[in-house]
Amino acid sequence: MKKIKVGNGHIYLGKNDIGFAEYETFQIGGLQDSETFAKGGLARIIEHTKGPAIKLELISALSNYPRGISVEGFESSRVPIERVLNLSWESDWSVGGSRLYVNDISRGSGGYAFGVRK
Repeated sequence: MKKIKVGNGHIYLGKNDIGFAEYETFQIGGLQDSETFAKGGLARIIEHTKGPAIKLELISALSNYPRGISVEGFESSRVPIERVLNLSWESDWSVGGSRLYVNDISRGSGGYAFGVRK
């Protein structure tokens, strides 16, 4: 695995799109903008890149998700856990949605896909 310094920690990129991000490399909870998200370790392992996650930065841009990005369900644990990533948007666009959620599917979101509204 390749060890890459990100913020106060490291991400690790392996073969076959396998990666690991230390908690110190990305922001959990609250709202963040697309640039902050793309530079963080979680976005980088999703996109499997050493540098900022350019594609995710474009997808999560303010023009597509005006309420920002919220990363949830990746709080630290005392025991090893596998997490499956889910990207979804909040609510219905017509009733005030438009926030990109990046979370662990164990939170009950049902495995929604995500995209950009035209």
